[in-house]
Amino acid sequence: PGFPAAHRKTEAVSTQEQTKREQAKWIYETVNILRSWVLSNLAAPEEMSGDTPMLELTPAQMSLIQTLERCGEATIKDLARMLAVSAPSVSAMVDRLVELGAVTREQHPRDRRVVVVRPTPEALATVRYIEERLYDSIEYLLERVGPETSRKWCEVYEEILRVIEKESSVSVKACEGKETQP
Repeated sequence: PGFPAAHRKTEAVSTQEQTKREQAKWIYETVNILRSWVLSNLAAPEEMSGDTPMLELTPAQMSLIQTLERCGEATIKDLARMLAVSAPSVSAMVDRLVELGAVTREQHPRDRRVVVVRPTPEALATVRYIEERLYDSIEYLLERVGPETSRKWCEVYEEILRVIEKESSVSVKACEGKETQP
């Protein structure tokens, strides 16, 4: 597997020579290249093993289902907050996912005014299958860069998560502040 170097707009230079803006651009571009590379190596067969058909999900739809997987269920308002998008956008996405058979909309058992969204077993199976293929791609990269670089990479991401949690309203805990409880 590979990704052509021609896709890189910014060449890596010594950290001492880079301004913070150059570093930010380089990191952003590198993360996008990593994302593209991982997704390009995702070979999705027509059907997964077993009798469960593979649902065709966009990355945004997959993110919504992954959020539901962690939370069990959520309202449109909860999903909009957790995904950092508008409630109308989430509502339209949920409508499409209901059509695909990936989620259900049901009245909340204690408050009939509230509608909760839940993932279907087929959606969860599809997400798990795709996640395993994504993990395979990342594991391939980790093997190539070696244990020391892999450890450093994890340390950097741990620090990034600490800063995000400490300094913003974004929670790395997907269900924090959710109005409905599964």
